[in-house]
Amino acid sequence: MKYLPIILFFAIVMNTVFLNGASASDVDIKPIEDFIEFMKLCETAPAEMRYALWHKHYYEPNADALQKMVFKTADEAKIKKSMLKALDNIFANYRLHYETLVEFKRNFSNILAGAEKDFKKYFPEAAFDDISFHAFVGNQSFNARADMVDGAMTFEIAAEMFDGADGVRLTLMHELFHLYHMKCFEKAGNKIEERLYFPLIFEGCAVYFSLLSTGREIEDGMRMGLPGYLKLFDETNFRKKCEKTFIKSAESLLENMDVPVTEETYKNFFGTRIDNTDEPCRIGYYIGFKLIDGIAAEIPLEKIANMNKKEIIRLCRTRLSGMIRK
Repeated sequence: MKYLPIILFFAIVMNTVFLNGASASDVDIKPIEDFIEFMKLCETAPAEMRYALWHKHYYEPNADALQKMVFKTADEAKIKKSMLKALDNIFANYRLHYETLVEFKRNFSNILAGAEKDFKKYFPEAAFDDISFHAFVGNQSFNARADMVDGAMTFEIAAEMFDGADGVRLTLMHELFHLYHMKCFEKAGNKIEERLYFPLIFEGCAVYFSLLSTGREIEDGMRMGLPGYLKLFDETNFRKKCEKTFIKSAESLLENMDVPVTEETYKNFFGTRIDNTDEPCRIGYYIGFKLIDGIAAEIPLEKIANMNKKEIIRLCRTRLSGMIRK
């Protein structure tokens, strides 16, 4: 897939942990520790030395995982270009990031174990023993995502992209539902396609479940722990923007539901960007949430997750048409 998988989950470098297999308390947090030590070294080092110190104390010890899971390349020039900007952002908010990483290191194992336990209260049959979980400090290009690495499904989370434990837990519930949904999707004989029905139903279900399982509001579900200084989510004006453009966006989704979609069209609905225009960021997530929210009392999430392609498209068309008529 060229771009659809980027909506599924979010990124930093920790370890491998298997839900249903090894305990979450077995998580290897050495990469997080490496980055914290790198930050300490930079307190007394000139700014122009940051990248060299990052490369020696963080990148080199974790190069294989970083290349495969964060940067998606071994090209040093491309890695340096993306990291220089990320490092500037991190050190412009040094205390926030340092404290975030220390908290992440201290609490992530317990948060992950708690999220798994809570998830299975809703879906006892869920099994993630074939999925490895990794945590890194990345280049601020994503906060979590599902991925395929060396032929195996992985989950990657980026610690630098969170404002605390609450955002991490909400994101984990969102992403655990994605993993569960993917297994159901494949079991029903479906294949991932670059068509809008796929992210609409996947993101709608995941946002709805993350709010259901945490008691949070839609603004929290859309922000998912992203730090405010990145300006990737306009929380104050979010609902107003969504309501203003809802009908137009829903009509476009309905019209293009099951046709090949361009990367530009996909990003308009589901991509992440600085949210500083009248058009809301990730409007597709919100419409998907409203779609699921309107039927959850009638159709259980488990049933929706196990629908085949024809059933998914019929559900999306029916619900979008109804919302537009309102």
